[in-house]
Amino acid sequence: MRIVLAGPRGEDSIDLTKGPISQTLDGSNVYLKDIWPASREIADTVLSCKMFQEKYADVLKGDARWQDVRVTEAETYDWPAGSSRDWATKGTALLGIRAVIAESFERIHRSNLVGMGVIPFEFSPGENRKTLGLKGDEVITIEGLSEELKPLSFLPCTIACSDGTVKRIQIKCRIDTAIELEYIKNGGVLHDVLRNLAKEKVKQWTNGQCCPPLEKPGGLTETLRHDRHSASGHLA
Repeated sequence: MRIVLAGPRGEDSIDLTKGPISQTLDGSNVYLKDIWPASREIADTVLSCKMFQEKYADVLKGDARWQDVRVTEAETYDWPAGSSRDWATKGTALLGIRAVIAESFERIHRSNLVGMGVIPFEFSPGENRKTLGLKGDEVITIEGLSEELKPLSFLPCTIACSDGTVKRIQIKCRIDTAIELEYIKNGGVLHDVLRNLAKEKVKQWTNGQCCPPLEKPGGLTETLRHDRHSASGHLA
């Protein structure tokens, strides 16, 4: 018998072993026992223990491509540390890239780019690398990267192609908030936090609220001394 359900009950206040779970198109009640498979149907369909063991006996062996992966003799694979999402932006920053232009950004990836000091930009609607005919050998200049830069603003972008042609477009800055703008100005969220901590320590030191820490030359103490000298005009 074929049963067509009009829709689930959408509630959990009924006893599924006694009450109807739905209705057919003609209004007849449908009970769980009506659609529950018989023991023979289950036995004929579900894998037996022997079948499962045969299918998964070599599951860890993998195919030829998996076997060609070079690994160490250790019991664990030597994966790079950190989240792949983090390294997707860390690698970008470590390569010296300071801006990325794309059609759109996944939410967390955009946020991570900003956190690493890389500015995400989006093409204007209807434009992308294909419509602009970009090949990868162009020289791209983004204007307006100054103190007047604002979140979600559009900036002029000049694309100089290898054949001598020049294209001018508008791209959207995906720095979405004022705090993200501060991260970018300081080179990333980590730099922003460290500089704020250093400023607070200099303020406390200047006001006599704390003593300067003892550190090796070139450490935080040297930075604080330099900042204090710049602020007060002399060294204590």
